[in-house]
Amino acid sequence: MVVAKVETRDEVGKSVSGGRSERTVVKVGFDFGTNTSVICAAESGKDVELKQDMVLSVVGYPKPGLLPGILPRGKRILFGDEAVQHRLHLNLKWPLIKGIVTDFEPAKDFMGHVRTVIDPDGAKEIWAVIGCPANSSSEKCHDLRTSCASAFSKVLIVPEPFLAAMGFRDE
Repeated sequence: MVVAKVETRDEVGKSVSGGRSERTVVKVGFDFGTNTSVICAAESGKDVELKQDMVLSVVGYPKPGLLPGILPRGKRILFGDEAVQHRLHLNLKWPLIKGIVTDFEPAKDFMGHVRTVIDPDGAKEIWAVIGCPANSSSEKCHDLRTSCASAFSKVLIVPEPFLAAMGFRDE
């Protein structure tokens, strides 16, 4: 098992000896797609069994005036297939258009959902490698990183041509 040591610091920046905790690290490869996103996770070199490894890249927000109890399980936001099923009651938003983050709120909410797919309890540290389109400017890559920062402990943005050259885009 891979364990990361988390160290707390006081106001001055000195290490607090009693404040250490250990968290399991899950390494994730994430293809944030315009239509469908694909998740692959490993912990201690072994694949993690996910309840879903492909998610439609869509976020559904309730339409104004929607009565409580209409959406399943009292949820306030729906994702993927579930959002499409209840589309009559929702305003659907796509976090990406042509591979570029265009709206930060749906992108951050979607990344939070992806985190719960990987780690429902929120007890693990998640390191993610995310591909960005070849035509992305550095500003657009930064936007992608910003939308992922709250969901993952560490994020590495890699241009998709490099992933293809390394053979990671074959499947």
